[in-house]
Amino acid sequence: QVLKNRIIDQAVPYKDHCYTDYLYGKDGTWENWLAKHEIEIAPIFRLVLEGTPLSIEQKNSVKRFILVQHMRTEKAIDRNCNIMSDIYTKIIPLVAKKEGLEISPLDAKIFADNRVKDYDRTEIAIEDMTFVEENLSHFDDLRLAILHSKSEMFVCSDHPVSISNLSYKHGGIGVDCAGLIVTMPISPEYCLMLIDDGIYDY
Repeated sequence: QVLKNRIIDQAVPYKDHCYTDYLYGKDGTWENWLAKHEIEIAPIFRLVLEGTPLSIEQKNSVKRFILVQHMRTEKAIDRNCNIMSDIYTKIIPLVAKKEGLEISPLDAKIFADNRVKDYDRTEIAIEDMTFVEENLSHFDDLRLAILHSKSEMFVCSDHPVSISNLSYKHGGIGVDCAGLIVTMPISPEYCLMLIDDGIYDY
């Protein structure tokens, strides 16, 4: 339990963890959309775990599911809020200066953080899901690799997709950036990796 700096050494039921009630609204539209993708991907993941080669269509389904998983979490909402806060923090002093006002970077940051706290997280989640639905093919140009480890275990979290970019030290992790490396564990032994093999030596 990071915030309290303590280790819980007994079994912890996860029924009440890693989810938020009605994160995507109460009408069930997006929950049903996500359920459809989960039903479609389950047999494909079973093929991966069995070592069965995937067809191009199945590989694209995997890539699209990874994008969905990347965009559907509380962490994705936090990422959006942080981006907006950074934009406000940088723009407010510039706009104020043009109006003959002086606003310190610290005051701008405080205002930005408070402004972002007022955002409706369900609206952001729905915007993220709408983006994914309209842009499902964004990862299709990346190569799918299946990582198999018998000696070390892969671990997962409530934000299962990790994105990095070794070709850009500052930023460059948007879904359209060149040089992406995307990973998502699907079992203790197997992890899916999408890699830009136009940048890296596969």
